[in-house]
Amino acid sequence: IFQTLKDLTVPFIQAQCVLHKHEILICGDYDQNSCYSYHKIKNEYKFICDFPKDLILWGHCVVKLVDNNKDNNQINLLCFGGHSKYTLIMKYVSVWDNLSKENNQNEWITFKDNNNNIINIEKDFNSCHVVRAVLGGINNNLLFITYYPHYISVFNLNTYQFIKYYNLPIKDNQTISDHCLIRISYNEMLFFYYNSYILINYDEYNNKFYFNHIKIYDKLSKSRNYSYVYVDCVILVFGGCNDIYKFVIRNNEWVDVQNNFYKQLTYCVPLLSEDMIIYI
Repeated sequence: IFQTLKDLTVPFIQAQCVLHKHEILICGDYDQNSCYSYHKIKNEYKFICDFPKDLILWGHCVVKLVDNNKDNNQINLLCFGGHSKYTLIMKYVSVWDNLSKENNQNEWITFKDNNNNIINIEKDFNSCHVVRAVLGGINNNLLFITYYPHYISVFNLNTYQFIKYYNLPIKDNQTISDHCLIRISYNEMLFFYYNSYILINYDEYNNKFYFNHIKIYDKLSKSRNYSYVYVDCVILVFGGCNDIYKFVIRNNEWVDVQNNFYKQLTYCVPLLSEDMIIYI
């Protein structure tokens, strides 16, 4: 059952979105440097801040970090990638709460280590356009990053260093652009790009990757600009037009899903809330 929610007056394409309690944080796109918060209960939007004006965000990535030492009212968002080589962090406190904001909260600032040295995650990348990243590792301190032309790397957020670079076993040695990287568990991911569907396992103790090609779905292999959400061992893929597909991991099986939404889903961003509702 689909329910239409209030529209944001500012259009977004290829936006990066993050869930935080009752909020969906919308963090810029290739033509829009502004960030907004959507409140799921109030069905309203609020402006958060702007990215620096000189940044081109097309293909950027925003990741919600895990920090058990921080106050529950604050989360840290990490942003990198796109056409500009930069790494930024935001200390976000809800714009819906009547709390006083400290310095540098709710604004994008340069990412630095504990010694105040600037950290630029993508400085050695050939291209940062359409980069993907998920958080993993036993302690959620490892950032798994996939990027052009066909690389996967591991960045340790505790030491601020890369600990692994590797070539993805892409079929026909294709270069990747718009692709999917889905976290399954702390050491397991799923990668989609055209006719390459790869289950990735990472051995943290030995710092090794293991790859397993899974069943290709012909309909999806011809699509572009699709998005995804992981729901209890099932991946829902929202295709480049208005198609929805389901992949059951344990059965290695693809299934078409009846779509009564009747809207084009190109460049959409699906998110799964804690109450098992998918927001698109």
